[in-house]
Amino acid sequence: MSVQKSDFDTEFGHLEGDTIVGKHHKRAVVTLVEKQSKAIITLQTNGRKATTLSSH
Repeated sequence: MSVQKSDFDTEFGHLEGDTIVGKHHKRAVVTLVEKQSKAIITLQTNGRKATTLSSH
C-alpha cells in the first residue's frame, strides 16, 4: 500500500505540527493543524523537553 502526498490534504486525521518557543527559551507551545478540516489544536508545555508534554 502506498500513500500519495495528495492523500494528506483530503483524508481526515493527518496532522501538521509546529513548536513556538517562548521568551528566554523556557516554555513552548505546540500547535497542531488537522490538514482536511483545518482544525487547530494548541498545547502549552511546562518546559521544552518531550517528557513535559504528556497525556495526563
